Amino acid sequence: SYGSEPATHALLRRMWQDGKQVAVPRCEGGGVMKAKHIASFDELQHGMYGILEPAEHAPELPFSQIDLAVVPCVACDRSGMRLGRGGGYYDRFLSASPAYSVSLCYHALVLPAVPCETYDRAVNAVITERGITLAL
Repeated sequence: SYGSEPATHALLRRMWQDGKQVAVPRCEGGGVMKAKHIASFDELQHGMYGILEPAEHAPELPFSQIDLAVVPCVACDRSGMRLGRGGGYYDRFLSASPAYSVSLCYHALVLPAVPCETYDRAVNAVITERGITLAL
């Protein structure tokens, strides 16, 4: 998580406790994002945009092997469309990955509609502190 986004540290800790394989994004130049495997928070460093991310040499996990993707958003709507930070990294990821995707969003930031373009991709569900909404 970054800035004012809902915290994901407890979720990651639980995934490790449950023996899940965890991959987090690493943004690279040219709009490229890769999923990199990490086994602890110690493997993260401040990267592009000041966001914690794995080192370049961390093992890559192909998008096709991701089962669940937690996709960040600034705000979203009930159809699963989300406002990101304008880089398109996650829209490209959602187009390339078969993973079930969710966004964590504060209820107050779930809007009636968010502006979107033809290249924007929706997540499958939105999770707030009040519950889960499956994208329609």
